Amino acid sequence: MRPLTYINQFYQNARYVHYSEYTLPSHSPIESMQLIPSVSKAIVLSNDHLFFFALPSFEPVSSEMLRPMKNVLGFVVNETLVGQEPVGLAVLKQSTISFWELGSKLNYLKVRRLSMR
Repeated sequence: MRPLTYINQFYQNARYVHYSEYTLPSHSPIESMQLIPSVSKAIVLSNDHLFFFALPSFEPVSSEMLRPMKNVLGFVVNETLVGQEPVGLAVLKQSTISFWELGSKLNYLKVRRLSMR
């Protein structure tokens, strides 16, 4: 199993530098990853868990600030053109879509139930 690695690229010299690495607790492959520079965060979906990392160090964010989410099927980030915080985050679970604001903390907005027709 290869650890999750953040690569920092220096454009002037076209070299890549190994910045840091982190193995996810699930030891599962990454399904999706989104970098959000406006709030200096990265979101990783792996094994139905959503994890939050600080950029550029790619260290896990403290669970007191941003707790990993369970039973997640997918997520979408809505950044503004200006690139200011907070950033919108929608999280899809089995029967709900929850809406959040992501800044230095994760703030709950609302949840919508999905109808099974």
